[in-house]
Amino acid sequence: MVKVLRKGKLVYELPNIEAMRKLRLQDIDRLDPGVKRLIEPHLYHVSLTPKLWNLKEKLIKNAKK
Repeated sequence: MVKVLRKGKLVYELPNIEAMRKLRLQDIDRLDPGVKRLIEPHLYHVSLTPKLWNLKEKLIKNAKK
């Protein structure tokens, strides 16, 4: 992890578009083939930490007010 913003200002040199594209393609390559299928793909389960779960619940509750 690296700092990207500090006090609302960008402090990280963003990679160029080709470098970002290459990284995202590598990310996709690491996915299970079953998740990438277009017909009946497997579900890609993502777990939430307790802290993130609580934040999600709080935001939902506040949005319903």
